[in-house]
Amino acid sequence: MNLSNNKLEEIIIHNCLDLKLVQVAHNKLTKLKIENYPSVQEIYTYNNQLTKWDFSVKELKNKNLRIISYSNNLLSVKKKKRLNDLELKDKIIKSRVDDNVQT
Repeated sequence: MNLSNNKLEEIIIHNCLDLKLVQVAHNKLTKLKIENYPSVQEIYTYNNQLTKWDFSVKELKNKNLRIISYSNNLLSVKKKKRLNDLELKDKIIKSRVDDNVQT
């Protein structure tokens, strides 16, 4: 699911059982909520205004999450450290969806 570059402020994703990729970068997000998401492997949230997520990153990691991109948000140092402790450091990689470099 690619909702990047849309000036969105809030996104709620619910019951997307086969969803593997969430791209919501370059918006104005203050809220991102993902519910019932067992297959999510990659989440790109960079360049928003997020201070937190309304989902458990730890729970996602225990399922399938491998990549999360969170740079240029309003996350506290403590929240970033928690992500680093989960070995989910901010990743900037080449997207497999649109062949554009994610920065």
